[in-house]
Amino acid sequence: MSMRAQALQAAVERLRSGWSIDVVGRRFAGRTHFLRGVAAALENEAWRVLWVPGNAAVQSSGPAALDLAGLMDGQTRGRSALRTAFDGVLNMAENKRFVAIIDDWDTMDEASAGVLLAAQQRANFPIARSSLRRWTPASSAETSPRAPHSFLVDLQPMRIDELERVLTTYLEGPVDSPTLARVLAKSGGVVGLAVSIVDACRAEGILQKEDGVWIAKEALWTPTLTRIAEAYLADVGPAELDALELLSMASEIELRAAVQLVGWEPIERLEDKALVRIHSVGARQLVAVIPPMVTEFLRREVHETRRARLAGLLTQIPGLDPAADQFDDDPAWRQSDGVFVRAMGEHMRAKRSAARAEWVNNPTTLTSLRYLRVLNEEHADPREIVAVFDETDAASGDPSSRAQLQVLRAWWIASFDDDLDAALAHLEESRSGLGRFERLMDAATVDLLSNFRAVPEDAEELLRIDADLPQAVKDKLNESMLATYVSWGRFDLARIVLPEISEGFTGTYVPGFLRGLVALFDGEPGEALDLAYSSIETAREALDGRSLRSFTYLGALALILSGRYAEARTLIDLALSLGKPPLVPQIMHMAILSAGGLLARRRGDDETATVMLAQRRRIGIDQAGMLPLTEWPEAQKAVNADEDDAAGAMLWRSGVQQWSNGARLRGVLDMFGSLELAFSEERLRELTRYVSSLRSRMFSVQLDYAVAVASGEEAALLDAVPALTDVGTPGRAYAALKLVQKMRTGEVEEDLKNDLQQIATDLRLSPSLSDVMNFRQSAPRLSRREIEIAELAAHGLSNQQIAQRFTLSTRTVENHIHRILRKTGLDRREALREYMRAGNLR
Repeated sequence: MSMRAQALQAAVERLRSGWSIDVVGRRFAGRTHFLRGVAAALENEAWRVLWVPGNAAVQSSGPAALDLAGLMDGQTRGRSALRTAFDGVLNMAENKRFVAIIDDWDTMDEASAGVLLAAQQRANFPIARSSLRRWTPASSAETSPRAPHSFLVDLQPMRIDELERVLTTYLEGPVDSPTLARVLAKSGGVVGLAVSIVDACRAEGILQKEDGVWIAKEALWTPTLTRIAEAYLADVGPAELDALELLSMASEIELRAAVQLVGWEPIERLEDKALVRIHSVGARQLVAVIPPMVTEFLRREVHETRRARLAGLLTQIPGLDPAADQFDDDPAWRQSDGVFVRAMGEHMRAKRSAARAEWVNNPTTLTSLRYLRVLNEEHADPREIVAVFDETDAASGDPSSRAQLQVLRAWWIASFDDDLDAALAHLEESRSGLGRFERLMDAATVDLLSNFRAVPEDAEELLRIDADLPQAVKDKLNESMLATYVSWGRFDLARIVLPEISEGFTGTYVPGFLRGLVALFDGEPGEALDLAYSSIETAREALDGRSLRSFTYLGALALILSGRYAEARTLIDLALSLGKPPLVPQIMHMAILSAGGLLARRRGDDETATVMLAQRRRIGIDQAGMLPLTEWPEAQKAVNADEDDAAGAMLWRSGVQQWSNGARLRGVLDMFGSLELAFSEERLRELTRYVSSLRSRMFSVQLDYAVAVASGEEAALLDAVPALTDVGTPGRAYAALKLVQKMRTGEVEEDLKNDLQQIATDLRLSPSLSDVMNFRQSAPRLSRREIEIAELAAHGLSNQQIAQRFTLSTRTVENHIHRILRKTGLDRREALREYMRAGNLR
């Protein structure tokens, strides 16, 4: 259940209990929609609802709002009008199930407000009202002992998952992940703005439907959005607007500089109106204008003379320059209030402006390389990148930057020209005059072949390290060798290479990512997950999108292998919400989409899986690269259609192919999945041969378990349980205990018995754990009401409390709880909390 739905449910419950509710939020926050949901829920329960809309146009005429609500004949005036309105409200309130709903209290005329408060004091009925701010009434009616309590509903900006549900329903079809992230970035999660953006862009043909999925073809801006932005700023005064424009023109402005520029008072007023937020990035406190659409509007619409004057004010603050006139959609990170989205976009915009100015003033290979890397990270127009390549004198610079520039050009040729052979030829042609830095061409050759075709068998020779090489060259050769060893599953050799790479070195992969893969597949999943989470926080502090993508994937992969799908989904959603990935290489983005597609298939969400996998196919390197799970979404689809043998054959073919490509880690994981789906002695013998040539504790433990299952030896199965737990597959360990119990009793039983239960308790194993290799182990399908009841029971509510919440009998709730436990295989309601935390209900 979304946060907005939970808030709606809580508001209705408070009104049933006689409380009043205050719904607060910015313009376009969905206040009217929320109140209509409240009204509909109560009307379904036979409540009498008085809907009173505020109206600024008649705010000075009272009691105009109650007149428009139909309580008067439109002819009565003066004191008699107030009396007529008062009696009309009391007459409706004779029904004990009565609520007055006021949409936009801020524009309510004083006479209508007074009548409603006086009637409430007399009849003691609840009022639901919306406003732009928390309303503190001066009337003594509100402080009267008979007045109902008041419950505050603060409509915060939506998270990306909530916004996705809203837009999918509104557009009657899914929105692709990059487009969704751009809408979130521009709207800051304000739902009304998001809907307005998609409406305007759909009308202008910017948002188009392809294969049933909505995709943005251009930047999300049309002239129509100008009017929407103006409406959003309708209650901003001239002085506040001046301050807002100045803050919008500044890029990554620190709080200290913002105060120096506009003063404390305007910043405080704008913060009160939810138009600026103060947030920390590392040790700095930054002021951000929100939502980002407001910034874009103010930068676009300001007149040139005014722009010049404001820019002059900005330049008076040391270290502060006007932001460049760039309006590309900001990349996003999943955060409810959109502050991080804004901060990341401004950070990239500032880097781009600085890198471009440096290149324009001094167009060498070094400045070109810096500018191209920023453009690549920002997913800029490919034509702009090609222009920078073409306008740069490849001979103007030091050998290191010249070599790195040619390596980047080779990646570009392989990716965008789809011509690996031409990319390899370009590397060979670029060696001349690079001296010892020509060895970077060898590293690039191995990287390109590994990711677009196959890991070269002579990789170790190509990547040999001579003592006289510069440290940067040694680091890159070692990184490529480390990636090769990971791909080959030779984690013994990988651990030898790891300490040879300088701390903080960034090459094809971000620092620490390959170390995390070594830990994960060599039997230290806890270390890999700790590294992933700590690196995500560091990347967030540094506004480093590339590292965020890498470590969210690493964390998600570790969680998927351990069967913790709900946590993995959160990380995948985080990665996808960053928007468009770097243009080259897209290795990480392909892996993220594969993992996301698998998670969607496992929970039965074929629509989302189809969108993700279509995006992945457009990348064009499905059959290469070391990162696993590429074929698993399609295998899961086949299993969902009761085609286990076909799924097993698919994974086995993929595994053998990947092994022959040198992607042995990926291939062996596919083979284990195949063996689970369609076991055969021949496949087990082949898999044993493959695994024996690797040096991976995780795969060795998995093979021992597979052999134990095939032999049917209880002792071997029990020996495998602690090892499976230790390498991060506790769901498989629990499955082993269940298999032992079946061998003993001849029956499939829900609960473990005696010594087996003690083993599970000692190792903290439970039925809530999932086995990644068990494609048949998916979430039980509960009804919507069963899920709602399970959520409340998991949070400790009694049957009687749940019954009151849903207006059900206690016996009905008891029956629901019984069915929930039966479907989930749990023996007591206390186990529901852990079971649901693992993401096992849908």
